[in-house]
Amino acid sequence: DAVIYHDVPVAGLDPVPTLVGGVAGRVPANARHISGRLGGHGGVFALAGSSKEGMITAAHFDDLDYDGVKEIIVGTVSGAVLIYKSVPEHGYVLVWKRRFPAPAYGIFSADINCDGANELVVVTLLGVHVMQPNLAHVRAKLLRQLVLAAKADEEEQPEAVSIQ
Repeated sequence: DAVIYHDVPVAGLDPVPTLVGGVAGRVPANARHISGRLGGHGGVFALAGSSKEGMITAAHFDDLDYDGVKEIIVGTVSGAVLIYKSVPEHGYVLVWKRRFPAPAYGIFSADINCDGANELVVVTLLGVHVMQPNLAHVRAKLLRQLVLAAKADEEEQPEAVSIQ
């Protein structure tokens, strides 16, 4: 499986997340030691199942589900696009997979149709594929966040005192 070294300045690793091709089913021997020593903040994690899809040819990081945490999106030489989500105490878990008819050479996200939600764009050997999120799902998540933010603002505002 591919290995991600996730912001581990304490362990002497690069401060930028880096994907490194690993040997199928193996994580570096020091991975558990480093992850445990840092109390779950940063560490070395395997991207489970990625080795079954061939070499990673593209990577991107974005908050695709609007929960405030960025997911890892990887594309492979076999045309698979895999999305991994960080789960406390478990590292990264595969949450979405789609196969394209050609190798994925580029992945990015942008609001290309100006609807307020980023589309996931996958560039393959045969073309450009644009995937739009479910707008009803995006709207529901963003409305929940707005309601929570409004409630937090109300709690922080001191009550007005009227002087007569």
